[in-house]
Amino acid sequence: MKAATPPPPLFWTGFYVGSNVGGGFSHDPFFDNFLPFGPPIGAVDASPRPSGWVGGLQAGYNYQINSILLGLEGGFTWLGTKSSFSCFALLAPQTCTADPEWVAAVTGRLGVVTGPALFYVKGGAAVTDNRYSVFSAPGGFVLDRVSASRWGASAGAGFEYAFAPNWSVGFEYDHLFMGTRDINDGFLVTDNIKQDVDLFTARVNYKFGGPIVARY
Repeated sequence: MKAATPPPPLFWTGFYVGSNVGGGFSHDPFFDNFLPFGPPIGAVDASPRPSGWVGGLQAGYNYQINSILLGLEGGFTWLGTKSSFSCFALLAPQTCTADPEWVAAVTGRLGVVTGPALFYVKGGAAVTDNRYSVFSAPGGFVLDRVSASRWGASAGAGFEYAFAPNWSVGFEYDHLFMGTRDINDGFLVTDNIKQDVDLFTARVNYKFGGPIVARY
């Protein structure tokens, strides 16, 4: 009688740490709140789209149940996304910047394991830190600079491949829904700024411990 094939190891169960690098962009439309310095109240005063490199760290825990994966992950990502645009044209020609600095997120993961591959979706809470600046033109002197953080939600999807007993590589897309917030620059006016962020990253993770063998 032929012996039964042993069950596959539950590779994904356990704690892991990793890093990521990639690119991202943000859409940060400014809605005017003060009629003398821009278009009608509520209209779009400017629509910057910061873009650039991103990179960060992640850590979490996975629990594999046959081909289903449940997980919880926290991550911190530095954003090299930059933008500059004309602003406050009725005062004088000015240049403004809207630069997301970093994002932190805590998300749950739900995935499907097939062989050495993992396909998953994720979602949770996120916070971004942003810097807004106003420069004079000509001259480029800093007229005002303010930093502001905001809370929102994160949703994404990804793929990982286990290429060694404790290592995996993958790709992930995340969209951050950061809503709108009144930002007072402390010098001129208050703008209502909406923010959405898109991140595309390649990841590498190291899982602690060896594979767990399923027992039946």
